[in-house]
Amino acid sequence: MMQGSLSYRSNTENNNNKKLSVLQQNNKELYGLALGFTKRRCSNNKRYNEIVSATIIKRSKHAEPSVKTYS
Repeated sequence: MMQGSLSYRSNTENNNNKKLSVLQQNNKELYGLALGFTKRRCSNNKRYNEIVSATIIKRSKHAEPSVKTYS
């Protein structure tokens, strides 16, 4: 089993980290995580780059990698 490595920058890191930790806990065989970001202008003009979707790529020994997208 390979460990997934995550690298991203965001002004809403606390919120994003919560979402990422849930994804990591629910996918023990996670080896790739592609994040989709969107720019949203909020009333305080500080919230940008909120995660709107995450693509989970799982490794399988006997088949092609399966891709699941959560949004």
